[in-house]
Amino acid sequence: WYKTHHDNIVWIRTGTQGKEWTYVQITIQESEPFKIKLSGSRTNESRGFITVDDSSLVNGECTDHDSCDFETLSLCNYEQGVADNAHWIHVEGSDSGPPVDHTYGTNIGMAMVTNGTKLKQTAQLLSPEHAPTMESCIRFWFCLAANHESSLSVHTMQSETLRPALWSLSGNVSRDWDVAEVTVSSALHFMIVFRGELDSTDHSFIALDDISIRAGICQYTGSCDFEKDQCTWLNTQGDDFDWIRASGHLKFGPSIDHTTQTSQGKYMLAETQWHPQGQQAVLLSERFEQTGMSCITLWYFIKDSLQMFSDLGLLSINLRSGTAQSDLIFQTSDSGNKWKEFSAKAYGPKGFQVLFHQVAIVVESAGNGYIAIDDIKVVQGVCGVTEVDFSIRSIIKDFVNCDFEIDACEWADVSKGQFKWQRGQNGTASSNTGPSTDHTTGSKLGWYMAVEADNGDRYSYAVLMSTGMQQASAECLMEFYYHMYGTGIGELRVLLREGSRDTLLWIASGNKGNRWNRAAVGIGRMPAVFQLLIEATRTFSTLGDIAIDDIIF
Repeated sequence: WYKTHHDNIVWIRTGTQGKEWTYVQITIQESEPFKIKLSGSRTNESRGFITVDDSSLVNGECTDHDSCDFETLSLCNYEQGVADNAHWIHVEGSDSGPPVDHTYGTNIGMAMVTNGTKLKQTAQLLSPEHAPTMESCIRFWFCLAANHESSLSVHTMQSETLRPALWSLSGNVSRDWDVAEVTVSSALHFMIVFRGELDSTDHSFIALDDISIRAGICQYTGSCDFEKDQCTWLNTQGDDFDWIRASGHLKFGPSIDHTTQTSQGKYMLAETQWHPQGQQAVLLSERFEQTGMSCITLWYFIKDSLQMFSDLGLLSINLRSGTAQSDLIFQTSDSGNKWKEFSAKAYGPKGFQVLFHQVAIVVESAGNGYIAIDDIKVVQGVCGVTEVDFSIRSIIKDFVNCDFEIDACEWADVSKGQFKWQRGQNGTASSNTGPSTDHTTGSKLGWYMAVEADNGDRYSYAVLMSTGMQQASAECLMEFYYHMYGTGIGELRVLLREGSRDTLLWIASGNKGNRWNRAAVGIGRMPAVFQLLIEATRTFSTLGDIAIDDIIF
């Protein structure tokens, strides 16, 4: 991309970028009128093509910001952790890391790599400082070519304090680039920390490339309606043709998507015509770290090209756990020419990936056969209430209202350290902070749950966890009252836990006055088992007591 009149280069890519569409956002800061010029060039010996599509120009900054491809020596101001016993190094594709980088897909592109040795080691890569955010989504590409004792994790760091992992993945002997997303929220300035831990194994490595941040929450792992992009679903390298993101405006493909039921809605499409028998298009998910039972749900649409064959296209869904052979969990060529739903259990002892295979069955067709998929969702737990076995049923409770007058109901403190949730009444130990009465009775005799800031260390956090719940409706709402009074108040957050993934639903910070305040937290439809976490943090001050009362669903 160039900005004329002076032809300032604002974005450039060279060399092969793979055989799939790549989404790019570029923020342009210009006070005078300008034009945008796209310029493509080739060498005399080169083969291939360059294509662009769906270009738009809108006011405001791009939603993706603070991106880094590590192609410059500045490393986008990322820094090494000072207390580590290993380092991230800036390398080209080589034998000591992935054979190619992710940005260019060549052995001259740059990435960040930490290598294994005969000793266990830890290396941390720290981003520049970011402003407080309600919710932002970090997307990054990684290679984790190491054994199961090694791991890559993502944290935030606030005032030199490393927070618990927001995302983590154990080793997998693979040199392929994978993608992941993680939601970050912080009421304070923070840094993003990529922490690599390598076991004592030679020739192992962890690599990072193409980190970007966008406003808003990430999609749930593996879930995608394809309205904005492909989320973390990728066309694999080495198959025969690709799935494409499409809409009903195409001459072939469903006339409407499943999500919006309109021709403007998006879905993933693989056309079955003009491909020799046995050729495949494979769409691959990111890796799921869930080790228990999960449920995969999606909608698919198969159309015959000549209306006289039932096997012009074959849709297969496989699971791959680690480096093991993929297991087939679903296969169909049932056309019906309408959107149909599929759901199945998924389990992998070391986590798993989902693969959608579209297989061309006929040699050639003069028609327009195709397979489309939409609204993929992967959630922890079993599929549907009827499939819940006794052991699962025994931990699923009704939604737990609680006024804390008798006990904590089904809510449990799972904090680590001295900073904990405890039932209390008649005020907290410190003056000028905390409630003097509960909300239920409005008296000093009433009870509530509270954390006292004179316990624990600076930036400690306390967690109150609900029991397992299930079958929340689309209108599901949790209401409660909270008290945040004092000069050293930290954060109060509500998170939704599905399996190993926590999603921020609500957050408040700072002094809210010496009064009870009402909060309403939308939960929405949740078919699988989930839990709610109420998390409180403290600051450097002891005048930061936080209390809650009267939880109602």
